[in-house]
Amino acid sequence: MDIENNESYALIITDNNGYIISGIKNKTISEYSLTENSNPYKNNMNDTLLYYGPMNYLFKSNGSIVDIYTNQIIYPNLRMSNITDNNIENLKKLNTEFLNNCVPVSLKTRASGSWVGASESRFSRYNGTSWRNTSNVCGPTAASIMMAYFDDYVGYDVIPDNVRKQNSSSPGSLITKMVAETPFATSTIPSTVATGIRGFISKYSPNKYIKATSMSTNPFSTVKSNCISNRPVCVGLLSSFGSSYGNHWITAYQYKETGVYVGYYKCIDNWGNYKKEITSSWAMGAVSLGY
Repeated sequence: MDIENNESYALIITDNNGYIISGIKNKTISEYSLTENSNPYKNNMNDTLLYYGPMNYLFKSNGSIVDIYTNQIIYPNLRMSNITDNNIENLKKLNTEFLNNCVPVSLKTRASGSWVGASESRFSRYNGTSWRNTSNVCGPTAASIMMAYFDDYVGYDVIPDNVRKQNSSSPGSLITKMVAETPFATSTIPSTVATGIRGFISKYSPNKYIKATSMSTNPFSTVKSNCISNRPVCVGLLSSFGSSYGNHWITAYQYKETGVYVGYYKCIDNWGNYKKEITSSWAMGAVSLGY
């Protein structure tokens, strides 16, 4: 069931307990994972299952809505108690847009190496001169682009309007505040970028439930899982890994798999190119957003 309690999705379980979520009406795949035991609903198959868009997995229990990952009782699609009619209407709109924009895909084609992820046209919004990194603060800049996308397209209410207005082509004071909250803002260390995001959320964000997660190893699986759900990820690059950017941070929003945990990323490089293609071998870590 979706946010309006309509049976809009079908859950298909694979033999190895992977999963495919498909729109019922338009017969298109919303998201999938063929990894063993990746089905997020595997422990709740006897409950009424709810799907509020990519990575929002819930179920009904005794009349309450429960988040599968945190096991917390929540209001519809929000981890906040200050729900309003406007929140609900916005989420319904996002859900409708998500269903309408699902593109038919072939699992075989995806696995063979086609691009998977959010539309590159969405990222032109974050490519104006005011978004570009000119002071070696690529980490906070890449994180700001990721957060702005979540605010604009995922419905997480990450950034208050007095910092940056939703759907604006301007970052407002977002990048400046992110730089101030990020220790060693010019470094290429995933934990510092994550610390900056957490500091911003703690001080400014109306959504205190969202979390930044960092990893300092090959981030391919993290990038892949987020791109499948149309969500961007901050990726750190190292010159010692062959990066032509040197040590740098980019915001990846598509991936193309050519082998086991290897392939390519399409990204906004915060230097003026919002559809740059790079090899995944340059990446040494990543920072992602989620609950």
